Amino acid sequence: MKLFLSAVLLMGLFATGCGKAVPDDRVAGEVGQAMCAKLKECGPSGAFDAVTCEAGLKNSYLAALGFTGKKGKVRESQLKACLADIQAMKCETFAEFSPPKACTFLKK
Repeated sequence: MKLFLSAVLLMGLFATGCGKAVPDDRVAGEVGQAMCAKLKECGPSGAFDAVTCEAGLKNSYLAALGFTGKKGKVRESQLKACLADIQAMKCETFAEFSPPKACTFLKK
């Protein structure tokens, strides 16, 4: 019985840590950074203002979280999957940008 209770408690702690909500400011900032890095990688060479890009996208993504009803609801695992999908996008796909499948929190 003790083993069963210990296993349930451990599973609960593990699920809570993996399923923890990420602050909206962090979600928007990290997605903005990933998108700007991909823009720099796939765009024409030349001057690129990463600071302006990241600030603008962060504000856009903060608004998007509100529009999609996902404000305060994005989990760590969802953010990591979204960032991985952005980084893995090929430039040809990125040019016709729509959020990757893993970025469901940016879609209505």
